[in-house]
Amino acid sequence: MKLSTLSPLSPPPQPSDALRRSADPIPKPALLAWVEGPGAEGIETPWRLAGITILPASTLLGLRAFEDAYEDQLPGEAPDGSDCMRVIFDLEKLLRMALHQSVLALELLASPAPLQLHAPFIELAPVELAQAAITSGVIRAYRGVLPSTLDAIDAGERMAALSGLRRLYTASLLHRDAVMGTDLGALLLSCAPSPIAPIVEGWSDAPLRPAQARALKDEARRLDALLDLPGALPERPHDYDLLHETLVAWRLATS
Repeated sequence: MKLSTLSPLSPPPQPSDALRRSADPIPKPALLAWVEGPGAEGIETPWRLAGITILPASTLLGLRAFEDAYEDQLPGEAPDGSDCMRVIFDLEKLLRMALHQSVLALELLASPAPLQLHAPFIELAPVELAQAAITSGVIRAYRGVLPSTLDAIDAGERMAALSGLRRLYTASLLHRDAVMGTDLGALLLSCAPSPIAPIVEGWSDAPLRPAQARALKDEARRLDALLDLPGALPERPHDYDLLHETLVAWRLATS
């Protein structure tokens, strides 16, 4: 199995200088990518930026306290002037999350359009780490959005419904072809013809109309049913040794 990525329809917007600056005591991120919001999903969900840093071994030894994940909110720093959430993970934290089939961790590592890549990710593409960790277990994690997606559709909540459907489309493409994609427009093209494309293309803040709600609900259930078929992802991590050796080598190189 070779994991590949689906490019978004348009390049993601660059983050502000404030979002690029690391926050003490977090070192400069080696990877930054949008993981939620228009920059990642192509729909008007709240902006969220994530990154990976590599803490030196000296930070992890002894009695000194350390954070392996740093999360904050920067008011007005999203590309459209709204607030933006930001989370920076230490590499070990992120890899452990990936091995537990965290959707956030795997989407960050396999981001089709990273905003920033510095050494050591120049030598080893982050998608290779995602490929080493990903299993069919992530499909179960994605399927967990179905109940809340159906509830959002019943409530007429357009953005929440489309956000849930985006994750089901991501799961469908991963399950079928081992391709990671998070941009809803690109996902719809990869699954063309899609019955919900007109709803996505003509999105607004207005509540869903009954016909739209029926179409979205039928599509959500169809996508979920496809995930019962045999899939492309392995049952166990593809290369645990690569993850272990990479973490040790990069940690020592940072010290």
